[in-house]
Amino acid sequence: MEQRISLGDQKELVMGELLNALNDKNVVLINAKRAELNLIIEAEEQAKAEKTAFGIYSGRKFFSLNLVRRKWLVEGLIRERDSVIFVGKEKSGKSLYLKQLVCSLTSQHPFIDKHEIPKACKVTQVLLEGDLADTKHRYERMRQTIEFNEDNFQLYFSQPLELQTREGTYELIDKIAEFSPDVLIIDPVGFAFEGDLSDNKVVRQFIGNLRIIQDTIRCAVILVHHTHKDRNTVQGKLIDEGDEAIFGSKYFKAWPDHTILFTYNTKKEVRSISCKTQRSGDIIKGENYILRGIGDEPLYYEEMTEVPTKTDVLFKYFCNPLNKDGAVFTDITKEIGFSKTTFYSSIKALLRDGVVIKNDARPVVYKLNPEKKNLGYK
Repeated sequence: MEQRISLGDQKELVMGELLNALNDKNVVLINAKRAELNLIIEAEEQAKAEKTAFGIYSGRKFFSLNLVRRKWLVEGLIRERDSVIFVGKEKSGKSLYLKQLVCSLTSQHPFIDKHEIPKACKVTQVLLEGDLADTKHRYERMRQTIEFNEDNFQLYFSQPLELQTREGTYELIDKIAEFSPDVLIIDPVGFAFEGDLSDNKVVRQFIGNLRIIQDTIRCAVILVHHTHKDRNTVQGKLIDEGDEAIFGSKYFKAWPDHTILFTYNTKKEVRSISCKTQRSGDIIKGENYILRGIGDEPLYYEEMTEVPTKTDVLFKYFCNPLNKDGAVFTDITKEIGFSKTTFYSSIKALLRDGVVIKNDARPVVYKLNPEKKNLGYK
């Protein structure tokens, strides 16, 4: 009697044959194996649908189902084969946050020194914007304090992709399949496919092809995206939309297992994440961070248990080497966004403790006192 081969074994066999065809540059065989792989994926999807079909289950049948929850990759943040959208304003520091996540995933170093990583993971980062030299420099600064396993990291620095097409999707699979990452990061989503971010038809095709990537590589996917412009009430008050502020098609909101919103309070120099949209209910609700590192110093985020006072914000301004020669009131308030009243009420303690000094002439210049320690200021 002929032994039946499982769909998973068939997929593994065809993937091996596809890789051999790619190495041999056999175009006919490549196309044939891609078509065969697509049929297997569709069959897997059908089998999955039949296994968990809609219907009425008796209590006994329901509890007899062999349904195992996916394991954590990063406790409280990401599970195996998760679909995640990481969204925030442009230039807010979200890509730096993800670089730190990559360092921790590859080395099993607890993320933000807090979130456990049960096992070291392979990570493929698809970088579709930015500069390769800057990326390397930032990783090198992070590696000064955070462990990083180079063998578990793959960087694909590319021009914009066309993941709205099957051809573009299989091209990406071909490039990363042999490495077989546990986590795939695509940054940013705006350069991952050709078409308007608000075009539901194109985005739906793109999301559908992400499923093919996940099912073939069996990895978690993190999309890096940005929010739309701030919206205000008729009275001019900012509307807090949370992670509903994703720019573009409704399918970006429907696809992920959870959406992580990254925000930056420029006045307090505090970055935050929040997760209000999630299926599992066990993703962390929110955390606050401060970014450490100036110039070529070690670069990393650390969790903040307390939001800094306005005096702490002012002290940090004076500690910046760029401000070592001091500054006048108007320049300081313009840069950190303080009102006149907030500035004068916050500077008092620093002047009283001798941490900051000022001259008696006009205009008044405030600067850090090099002979004084910080006396507890952060």
